[in-house]
Amino acid sequence: MKTMTVNATETLQRAQSRAYEGGHAELEPLHVLWALLAEAGVAGSALRSLELDPQLVLRTVEGELSSLPTVDVKDVPAPSRDLQQTLLEAQSLASKSSGGMIGTRELLLALASGNGRAGSVLKTFDITAEKLAHALETIGAAGPYQGDQEDETGGESALDRYARDLCAAARAGKID
Repeated sequence: MKTMTVNATETLQRAQSRAYEGGHAELEPLHVLWALLAEAGVAGSALRSLELDPQLVLRTVEGELSSLPTVDVKDVPAPSRDLQQTLLEAQSLASKSSGGMIGTRELLLALASGNGRAGSVLKTFDITAEKLAHALETIGAAGPYQGDQEDETGGESALDRYARDLCAAARAGKID
């Protein structure tokens, strides 16, 4: 898709690789959720903002992925109908908020509003699209993208994120 940020494209590539390695015939939204959580980025930051452990959600996603049917002969997985709907939802969200660019935040919000297995996993942890949207605003990842680039947390440098996260942990009494 031409309207995807670099990070969103890389997320879909990681999801496809995971589906291929797992021997899955179809690329599911669950693979995309796994890809978003497996790498440090906006999804993990948003979940931490909601006081959730991204690794716990990731392990749940991995359990769901292991229950998907597999094929004997590995082939490039085709996008499932659920994934196509998720991408259309992400496109709709992008057209309303980020100048038409689909980034990882739109993927995450579309997954949370979906009714498939990925949406069910998120709902298990009481993660809704509304809560995620608020969390994304809280972490500063709700603004427009610059060109076709997207920083993992909405434009902050790694040093800025580190300082912000360190200060937040100190205020919460999680570090000395």
